[in-house]
Amino acid sequence: MADLILLGITEPKSPDDKVWKIPYALPIIVRQLQKTSHSFEVLDTHLHKLSFPELMARALEKKRQVYGISAWSHNYLQVKELAARIRAAHPEAVIIVGGILSGNDEAVLKTTEVDIVSTGAEGEHILPELLDCVDRGLQGLEGVDGISYRGPDGAVLRTKKRRLMSREDFQKQEFPAYEYFDEQMHEIAANLKTRHDVPIQAFPLLTMRGCPFRCTFCGHMYGHRILRKNWDLFFDEVLFLVERYGYTGFFSNDTNMFLNEKDAHDYCAEYTRRGATFHIVAELRLTFGDEALFRKLSDHGVKIVNYGLESGSQDILNRMQKGTEMDTCRRIIKETLDADVMIHGNFIFGIPGENKRTITQTRDFMFWLERLYAGQRRRYKAQGRMNTSGYGWTVLLLSPTSALYREALEEGLITDEAAYLASLCDDRFMQLAKGSTFKISLAQEAGNINMSEFSSRTALANYVKFSMHWVAFLARFLETGRWLGQPLATLKIGWLALKHYGLYLQTALSDALAGRKGYVPRDKRPGAKTLKEFSCCAK
Repeated sequence: MADLILLGITEPKSPDDKVWKIPYALPIIVRQLQKTSHSFEVLDTHLHKLSFPELMARALEKKRQVYGISAWSHNYLQVKELAARIRAAHPEAVIIVGGILSGNDEAVLKTTEVDIVSTGAEGEHILPELLDCVDRGLQGLEGVDGISYRGPDGAVLRTKKRRLMSREDFQKQEFPAYEYFDEQMHEIAANLKTRHDVPIQAFPLLTMRGCPFRCTFCGHMYGHRILRKNWDLFFDEVLFLVERYGYTGFFSNDTNMFLNEKDAHDYCAEYTRRGATFHIVAELRLTFGDEALFRKLSDHGVKIVNYGLESGSQDILNRMQKGTEMDTCRRIIKETLDADVMIHGNFIFGIPGENKRTITQTRDFMFWLERLYAGQRRRYKAQGRMNTSGYGWTVLLLSPTSALYREALEEGLITDEAAYLASLCDDRFMQLAKGSTFKISLAQEAGNINMSEFSSRTALANYVKFSMHWVAFLARFLETGRWLGQPLATLKIGWLALKHYGLYLQTALSDALAGRKGYVPRDKRPGAKTLKEFSCCAK
């Protein structure tokens, strides 16, 4: 029987010393571990309110056979330090890493003390098999599909790609082991009830895996097939959380809560049949829906939708292989707002082909959005309701399993994967919730890879900051109350727009004198294929 400690470092300790969420992977993995004879313990920075040094100290207090670490790409340096400390204290321990960082398995195995990387998308099934191997003195690793490990000569060995579970097997999956984290689950519920700055006190949920679409900026660990719980199972899980812990709202962090209109109607039918009353934030695509559908969804708990807006330029959307059309996006957004459903969205800047023209198109689109948001805010205010419609933005960061990451490797923009991972490890990366300007400031520094047509990442970021502040400045004049009530704040936003435009000009001049040039997209090079190949993604 192997002895495991599972270490979660993806979510940092909250600055307010409260617990707000359960890292998605942990209760899923625990449910499978409970079916084995292996002993295990879970230690997580967020759930147990530990700083990273505190987690390391706790993890090393007692010798374990196996240390499992769940990590994202920006945890690379933490994994490196943690693995080194484990190896020094317990030389015979087996160190396993899973999570998004597994997309850089070779870099992890070559530069850290990690022994095994779980590269398969269903780590909850891989880990028990690895623990069985530990029981056998690590015999049979080559028979565990979906892992990478160091061979006797130090070479990185990869086993066969792991076959994903069938749709039938996915439907048979039990709930995640929420009850294992009972104390934290009750605390989260109590903490959420104190949130009066949001319209929905939402507990994050993950009820599906994979995505059928092929956006180039997105990581695809699960490939392009989708597994999702049937609506009856979805409601079983949600209503269990309502009844056991008292949650009233949820955030569906699935890539697409509804795949089409029929799917949405089926959800509404089950919501009615169950007599549900919870509210939910839903992730949706801008490819279907009208005002009638969104009103129906609102009547069935969907009060906020998250749209991947990404860009206001059709050229950039095509290059992303987003599979959305600007005319359709505008129609759906307007009808969503007309149905009194709030919209949250996000934009990404810096995709290959991004230039001043495409950002200007996005800026115009944002101003169009602001006019619609202003109308909805007025309606909500007249009714005494809170409105949080808005959007965020960031500069492209390359995910290790994305098409753009592979392109950056092929083009020589990334020559040292470990160095790239290290560049993402600024502590501030784990506090992106501080605001959109902060996100841009961080993304300007993290990664240090420029795939836009701007002369440098800094030039791109300054032009984006100028554009965002300019939109915010103009938008305030749409709402007389905001301009008259906060004239100094409005003038400050205008000054920031001018400041960043000046910084953009300064950076562009400096880049020109240094001979720095932007990234030329593959389709714009002499003799290259046209952009047609980017326009055939799934709708």
